[in-house]
Amino acid sequence: GPINNLHGGNSPPQTDPIPTIKSAQPSTGPKPVTFPKSSVTFAEIRNWERFNRNAGTRDALYVARDKAVNAIALPHLQSENNMRRIVYSMDALEANKDLEQILEGAARPLRAVAFEREPAADAVKKHPELEGAHRTLTAATKFASSLEPADQMKFAEQARASIQNTLNAGKLVPEPPMKKKERDQGCER
Repeated sequence: GPINNLHGGNSPPQTDPIPTIKSAQPSTGPKPVTFPKSSVTFAEIRNWERFNRNAGTRDALYVARDKAVNAIALPHLQSENNMRRIVYSMDALEANKDLEQILEGAARPLRAVAFEREPAADAVKKHPELEGAHRTLTAATKFASSLEPADQMKFAEQARASIQNTLNAGKLVPEPPMKKKERDQGCER
């Protein structure tokens, strides 16, 4: 509608009702999403309340979603008319935050969820980039065994929490430095 009016044309008749914007809700099942220009696949929204505070925060989420959908759809469009509409929409929404920015701090990467919930072997099979996190955890647990019994569990829990926080932030945990003998034996999982 408004696209044609801005370019001097007539608005096409509205045939579909405009859907009412409802409060953002979690989905019933995990549906991983990878955003354009991002290597992180998000799996879980942790803080839906932040998007339901008011109409402005909810609308910002929907605008960011539309920007992401347009960016994904654009290369696959064949109709010149649809391409023009998408490009115009993308230009009009350019100043708004991207979906990745909106979800920052509210969404967790799929690999972070796998590290937290799956056995190490399964998580690394699905996400080979978790190898460093699991090797670091193994090294931390091994080191913790050299501590006083009262400190062992606390140290191991802090190491796991630190690794999990790094993964939740979308970052990778590098491989810990190892002796050649340890590297040749592989990481215990």
